Amino acid sequence: MQAMQAGIISETDPFNRLVALGKHYLKYACENPELYDLMFVMTAPMETLECREEIWCDGERAFETLKFVVGECMQAGYFEGVDNETFSVMTWSLVHGLATLHLRRRTMIFPEERRVQLLEEAYAQFVEIIKRYKK
Repeated sequence: MQAMQAGIISETDPFNRLVALGKHYLKYACENPELYDLMFVMTAPMETLECREEIWCDGERAFETLKFVVGECMQAGYFEGVDNETFSVMTWSLVHGLATLHLRRRTMIFPEERRVQLLEEAYAQFVEIIKRYKK
């Protein structure tokens, strides 16, 4: 949460804040692969919470932050007619998928010098696509 919020706090434009949020998610994953794996890939932590009938508070707060930023974008004229929660899940899925493909070494099919660049380009292309959804 701290890394995520620190990455977006200085952005005043809602769309730029959304873009920064995704970039910081990817950066955090690449700089903290074991922790990212524990938080977002392994099932054991979630199973432990289920056994205790607890809610994943950090995950809930992170998703609410994403929804808030998406909501700000919607107020600024982006994503008209789109459900905030659904759009937020789609956005999370994309950045999570990119991070997980890289961290789980599924990008080894590409030359080493191209792997991170491909992730960055894929995210940039996603940003260009969603940018078009503005009134």
